[in-house]
Amino acid sequence: MRLARTLQLLTICVAACSSYQSAYANTGKGKWVGEDFRGIPCTGTGVGYGPYDYRERGRYWQELSLVEGAHFNENVERLIGGAKQKHNMTGDIDYTLRAFPNHHRALNTLIRYRVERGSKGEEEPLSKTECYFQRAIHFAPDDGTIYLLYAILLHKLDKFDASLKFYRHAEKLQPKNVEVKYNLGLLLVDMNRYDEAVKYAREAYAKRFPLQGLKNKLKRKGYKL
Repeated sequence: MRLARTLQLLTICVAACSSYQSAYANTGKGKWVGEDFRGIPCTGTGVGYGPYDYRERGRYWQELSLVEGAHFNENVERLIGGAKQKHNMTGDIDYTLRAFPNHHRALNTLIRYRVERGSKGEEEPLSKTECYFQRAIHFAPDDGTIYLLYAILLHKLDKFDASLKFYRHAEKLQPKNVEVKYNLGLLLVDMNRYDEAVKYAREAYAKRFPLQGLKNKLKRKGYKL
């Protein structure tokens, strides 16, 4: 019920907040919205730098260079360690996402951290990955990549129904995105909705999507593309 309530709030935001982004960016202050998976309101540290829209990184290249140079280098992205010798890796990811809430690569790193390492306790700053995604959606409700990434996270956490809703919204915003089609197909296989999965698989592979996982899963179920 709590997750359904959060989804409802985010749906309202998507419909009503299209003009909010510019006003939000001008305030220079971050805002945490929604609830975590247990129904506890999302909270986090405020923004000391930004927030900036990652899709406008050409415009904000200097700001992005400063943030990534200090907090999101190869070590952080690969979950090896902090960006600098005395840095904490999770703190660097947190800082990057506070400055650029919809930083696609940092959000993807956040997914890998959650899935590969799991929550380390209630005080662990990255244990509530869902809160970073809800904040990103509130910041940039028309950024389809956020919905795709959040859907992938929810899928990996076996929250299939919630994942499907976010894949559908990603598809609405990016109808030609083959990554959306491929990953949505994987979810539909796991939901035993094979005919629909075949449809998305055919669309993805018609665009020469390279990964064969979806095709192999459908083949094992007796479906040919």
